[in-house]
Amino acid sequence: MPFKTPFAFGIVMLATFAVWAGQPAKEAKPPLKVSDLAWMAGRWQAPAKSGFTEEHWSEPLNGAMNGMCRIGDNAKRAVYEILLIEEVDGDLEYSMMHFGPGLKPREQEPLKFDVERGNKDKEVVFVGRDKDKATRLTYYLATPDQLVCVLERTRGGKQSRDEFKMNRVKAE
Repeated sequence: MPFKTPFAFGIVMLATFAVWAGQPAKEAKPPLKVSDLAWMAGRWQAPAKSGFTEEHWSEPLNGAMNGMCRIGDNAKRAVYEILLIEEVDGDLEYSMMHFGPGLKPREQEPLKFDVERGNKDKEVVFVGRDKDKATRLTYYLATPDQLVCVLERTRGGKQSRDEFKMNRVKAE
């Protein structure tokens, strides 16, 4: 609709600017660095459903942290994971590969996750790149001596959520 006077156009523009100016500015957050995840470093262990879960994370070094996880049951069966968090193109990437006994790989290529959100205050969330297997992986430090890993998945329309509360294992 054309404006009949320049005054009417000016009022509309002023109102539009007032609404826009009243919006809170979106704060640009600096990208998360591997060094921000130093709180994950250490040896962590938890009882699992009739078995165990154990993760080890190295200290950040040269833009990367490597880790390993083993999950087993009381029948001495285990799954092993090799884990890597690294800075790639200015953001964090989480890679994981699963192995069975004898280091027999369960995937042809590493599973890749992108950082969804995180902060230096002891939480990071990764989302899987494979859209057919929706996966979210959250790590947070519940206390200085308890690391929690939450695995959320959707497979065939069915959702699952597993929470691993791991306690820091102190060096003896």
